[in-house]
Amino acid sequence: MTILKARRVGAVSLGITAVTLIATACSNSTTTSASTTSNASAAPSSAVAAAPQNAWSAADLTKALDAINTKIGAPPAYCMNVTAQLATAHNQERSLVVGMLTPDKDKSMTTYTYDPQSQVVSVAEVFVALTPEQAAQRIFKCDTVLPQVLVKVQGAALGDAGAPGGFVMGVGAVKNLKDTTPAIEAVVMVDKDKGLSKTVRYDLTGKLVS
Repeated sequence: MTILKARRVGAVSLGITAVTLIATACSNSTTTSASTTSNASAAPSSAVAAAPQNAWSAADLTKALDAINTKIGAPPAYCMNVTAQLATAHNQERSLVVGMLTPDKDKSMTTYTYDPQSQVVSVAEVFVALTPEQAAQRIFKCDTVLPQVLVKVQGAALGDAGAPGGFVMGVGAVKNLKDTTPAIEAVVMVDKDKGLSKTVRYDLTGKLVS
């Protein structure tokens, strides 16, 4: 899958098209106060592994997604990616980013970035080198992946990556176009050791794919 680079955010790409194109790729930015509460959907029945340090909770993810949907004004939105950045030694603050196509504008994506500390959503428009047809293949409903599933894979990724001494850099969702039938996947970027990274992929129930 093509990865477009403008600025890496805490070294997390998650293998997601255009997810690294955040904030500094755009000169215009606006903010809005976040909504405060939301009821999350029921979690899968399988057990959740121990969460990494600075991990996202399902409640925090739900709150962040609700804030972004409120800013967009048309929930549930259709997006190209959802990425929850964890705080690491390289990136001191958590954030949640939703990237979606800019309406009536070719090769443009709008990113909505939620800051848990300020509870504010920042908006930026960024360039993506995709034709309208390519971009359309990558969109999915933002509420397709449950926050509980993202929390589950966030906790399981270090073990599944064979990196018990590593750390999770980010977790998110993207459509995998490499499959014969494109499927939406939950993905986790793990730093295994000394900058060596691995993307761990799961289906929408949290079952390991690769």
